[in-house]
Amino acid sequence: MPIRYLVHYFRTTARLLFHPGKFFAAMPPEGRVVFPLVFAIGTHWLASFASYFWKSPMLRLMKGGLQDGLDLWHGVGSGLSDIDSPGRHVENTVSPEAWAKVREVVLPWLWGSSSVLLDPFITLATLFATAMLVFVGARVLIDSQSPIRFSGILRLVCFASTPILWSIVPVIGAVIAPVAIVATTTIALVEVHRTSFVRALSVALFPKVALALTLLAGFVAVGWMAFKTLAAFFGAS
Repeated sequence: MPIRYLVHYFRTTARLLFHPGKFFAAMPPEGRVVFPLVFAIGTHWLASFASYFWKSPMLRLMKGGLQDGLDLWHGVGSGLSDIDSPGRHVENTVSPEAWAKVREVVLPWLWGSSSVLLDPFITLATLFATAMLVFVGARVLIDSQSPIRFSGILRLVCFASTPILWSIVPVIGAVIAPVAIVATTTIALVEVHRTSFVRALSVALFPKVALALTLLAGFVAVGWMAFKTLAAFFGAS
């Protein structure tokens, strides 16, 4: 990849993280959506890939001490060295404790790496769903002089999701990132559509509120079905 593309990417990322107001003030409300989508998917994948190593069981094993790792592989290695016939199964020579330790470390690592590989597809679906909800909220709450179209909102949401990179920071990043995304989306709506802060914040929070209400409705529906099932089972009227 040419160096200039990397320079442009990191320059755009820095502006969105530290000077989002200036970025969105200069961004037109309409334009192509290919670059914003590629930019957002790449940024989310980078955040997922980097933060994965903080959450990786392999890293936790390393933090637990080098001796734990040496003991693990020594137990496996000594068992493998005892194999004296081609037909003998490995699990008969390696202690169950050693295999349990290997499964405890390797299986979560493989599961986590699969989530990183699937992240671009999850990100794409999330971006479109979020943009649709923000679009609905903007059409209802924002009286903009410029037309509010889905393509423009999708571009805005893609760029406003850049603070997902804060999730790379261990522990506190998982809290900082979603708050920063809502704040950046609010700033973007204020600058692009010239609306008030309260209206922009309401639109930025609309996807979160819609998700919470959907989950609440689901819990209520499941609870009601369980109640009706138990009532019918015990013969209650």
